[in-house]
Amino acid sequence: MALATKKILQNILAASLCLTLLGSATACGGGGGGGENDALDALDEPAALDALDESAAAAPLGAERWNSSLDATYSEEEPEDETSIGQEPGIMRVGKTTDGKNIFVLSRFRIGASWLADELTEARLFLKMAGETTPARLRLCLIGGTWNGFFSSLAEIKALLDEESVMTVDVTNEPGGWISVPVTEYVRTWLGGGLYNNGLAIFGETEGETYTFAAVAGGDDETIQPYIAARGEVGDRTLTYGKYGYTGMPAPGESDIGGNCMSYALRDINMILADDLGIDEAEMVRIYTAAADGKGVDALAEYAAERVLRYVDAHKDGLVVSQFRRIDGFDSEIDAAAEYRIALRVGVSLIDDKADFSDDDAYDYHFWMQLNDGRWAQKFPAGPSEIVPCTAPGIPPDKYLWDSTYERTPKSADYYTSKVIYFAVTKDTDEFTRHRGEMKDRF
Repeated sequence: MALATKKILQNILAASLCLTLLGSATACGGGGGGGENDALDALDEPAALDALDESAAAAPLGAERWNSSLDATYSEEEPEDETSIGQEPGIMRVGKTTDGKNIFVLSRFRIGASWLADELTEARLFLKMAGETTPARLRLCLIGGTWNGFFSSLAEIKALLDEESVMTVDVTNEPGGWISVPVTEYVRTWLGGGLYNNGLAIFGETEGETYTFAAVAGGDDETIQPYIAARGEVGDRTLTYGKYGYTGMPAPGESDIGGNCMSYALRDINMILADDLGIDEAEMVRIYTAAADGKGVDALAEYAAERVLRYVDAHKDGLVVSQFRRIDGFDSEIDAAAEYRIALRVGVSLIDDKADFSDDDAYDYHFWMQLNDGRWAQKFPAGPSEIVPCTAPGIPPDKYLWDSTYERTPKSADYYTSKVIYFAVTKDTDEFTRHRGEMKDRF
């Protein structure tokens, strides 16, 4: 499977941001006294999570730990057409200069998939102090678009910040030199599909004070990097979205990772690559260039779907699939006792608005499979399967950004951008099959 090679920044939900967001909290509705803004004043944060152990090597008792995967510091002291890159080795800084200019952090977290939005009971952001000054309050807001740490201007950064989510929060001092702040509603927003998980921004409150925290960037000690500690309780879920619940691949105790996105979607261990599908480079070029109105990637998705239908029909006995049919949408009717849904998207890497299909990295396809509780799962070739974070029943897969690796990078973020094509699968065994026999190393 090819990996993405493009850099993309899209789905910006806040096209512009009031300049006061990076000014006083009161001007943006944050209010004094540590209260939240009007849009969030109804939040009812539970009591603080249990305190950290002094070692800080694990989340509070009974909570999951979701580490930060990317953070960077930026400053308004830079010229408007420049930004400080901000990946300072092992630290990040937030604060405000004496003349009111902000030093702030963008941080993104790879959150888990244990709970639906209404099952999450509490989430708190934990920061390890790396300086002597501890803040009493911090200002937070959600990030409304994809980012990779590099920007051409401060205006580009500000355009990403979601002004409707700004809140000022009180800081809780934790054992071992940590602080924490509540982020429950932010995480519920991500889990519920209200806004894609692009992370959050952190600002200081007091002029003349700067606070230093341990960071992901350049830091070797994962136990002191920023993280979100979350806990929840799984409720009664409707299990009528398809035949199967989540099955991990590899199975516990097995070292054979096996499979890729398509084989996992078909509950099979043998990889199914583009060459297996008979995808032809010359035909891809013809289809892509012939498509009108920039719909080339959608046309390629149709081409891939046709090849997928042929492949499954040719290998249905080995796959133990008695019926494989295309359906209209993510909520098209199926026989949930016998069938389940899978989803296909295609991505194309563009260089100067052109695609070179002679390069294996120029295109790729990817599958998700729907679980019986409405969430979706996926697998990449070089790693284990996972439930796609933040997927939930009733939310169409095209509302999510489809990345081409588990960890979002400039090359992999939001790579699969075609329309979503759906299939219903009738798998006549509960076991994972090996439709081509023993798996061979295909990297």
